[in-house]
Amino acid sequence: TFLGEIGGAGGGLDNVRGMALIGDTVYVTNSGTLNGAPGAAVVMYSTSGALLGSFATAGLAPSPFGILAHQGGILVSSSSAGDDIHRFTLTGTSLGTFHNSTSLNFVQQLAFASNGSILAAGFSSNNIGFLDPNNGALLGSFTASGARGVYQLGNGNILWTNSAGTHIYDVTTSTSSLVYAGSGRYLQFAPVPEPSTVAAFGVGALLLGLRAARQAKKRRSSAS
Repeated sequence: TFLGEIGGAGGGLDNVRGMALIGDTVYVTNSGTLNGAPGAAVVMYSTSGALLGSFATAGLAPSPFGILAHQGGILVSSSSAGDDIHRFTLTGTSLGTFHNSTSLNFVQQLAFASNGSILAAGFSSNNIGFLDPNNGALLGSFTASGARGVYQLGNGNILWTNSAGTHIYDVTTSTSSLVYAGSGRYLQFAPVPEPSTVAAFGVGALLLGLRAARQAKKRRSSAS
């Protein structure tokens, strides 16, 4: 069921790359200028879709991509080789470079690993980097050609995407396997009810409906 949208014609978005919900605010990385969009910037919306403003990232994260809540502020990755990941407050004040090196370039999605380090999908550097959450230092990496999205699974293995599809990196064997063919982008965990759960919910709703019907019938009989 379609519930609505944010942005749209005149809504302040063009060439959206990343998105993060922090508190009651949706932060969106924007690159273009159509639809009244501000160019290289982070645009902010309420959860109801009201435009709350934006702050420019030009000169800091000149072509913003990924965005991640981080230590009370946000990290914004960029396709610019001169500043891979930049730090901002939630209101857009620059807190300086978080990471910049020749070992990790054109970072797209950012995500937290289970040990608290930060996973960074390096598109141009063809790798997934592990960054120290406090100072941004590169702790390690593994090969991931044209990496776009990244997310660590509950078993410790790492899901990552590129134009070829979705891959799983096995942390034990240090190898990646293609698990889904088809161009991939960012990854997000979304719980899906098991069929048995859905069935149980449906049965429960049916029983509640029957009970309500019986009670209504009893009330009508008493009234007569």
